[in-house]
Amino acid sequence: MRDQGYDVVFKCETNACGGFDFRFGINVFPPPKMFVDLSNYFYLAGVNETSDSLQATWVMVSQTVQAGMIQIDSVAVQRADESNGKAAQDASQNETQVQVSESHTVLPIAAIRNLGSELEQNGHVVLSDLSFETGASKLADQEFKSLTALAEYLKAREDMRIALVGHTDSQGTLEVNTRISQQRAQAVKNRLVELHGVPSKQIEARGAGYLAPVGSNLTDIGRNANRRVEAVLLSFDK
Repeated sequence: MRDQGYDVVFKCETNACGGFDFRFGINVFPPPKMFVDLSNYFYLAGVNETSDSLQATWVMVSQTVQAGMIQIDSVAVQRADESNGKAAQDASQNETQVQVSESHTVLPIAAIRNLGSELEQNGHVVLSDLSFETGASKLADQEFKSLTALAEYLKAREDMRIALVGHTDSQGTLEVNTRISQQRAQAVKNRLVELHGVPSKQIEARGAGYLAPVGSNLTDIGRNANRRVEAVLLSFDK
């Protein structure tokens, strides 16, 4: 950004930004479009001002197990050219012609990392690129890189066992949410077994409902983050 003429007016990292609550105070796409690891993110804001325009850009950087994530927001103001006859004629009504453009771009900045290593180190990983049909437990008919990586790991390590755990937001009763989360976890297991050839005995499917949130259920962003499926490492057989 500095190379492009921006002045950096604010930057912070994780706790210095305010920690957990910071992402809920700014405009961040919900998963799977954008994922913010609340213990590992970076934020930067810059302004680029010239004689005929003013542009402000905000950048949020974080990562999932599978990929780096970047969201970029930009707003531009174009000043009128006073030498232009029409602009001069309109100047009495409006001294500045304003054009605002917003760009939200999510850029993967890393290939799939070793999901198995993350699973063994942390005990669980969020399968953050999964997508379900609205209001249903059916997994979308598309390829998910997290499932490809997880399948490769499990087939290479037949001694490993995992639980797929579905999670929901807090809307509705615990009974209903537990059932939905269980069904979504089961849908992920079915995809791993039927499409990727993972032995069924290595996977179990469970539902936690709304009992393990990772964000505030008082916000749309928090609720979207809470609706997820995680892979939890159970044990390995020697």
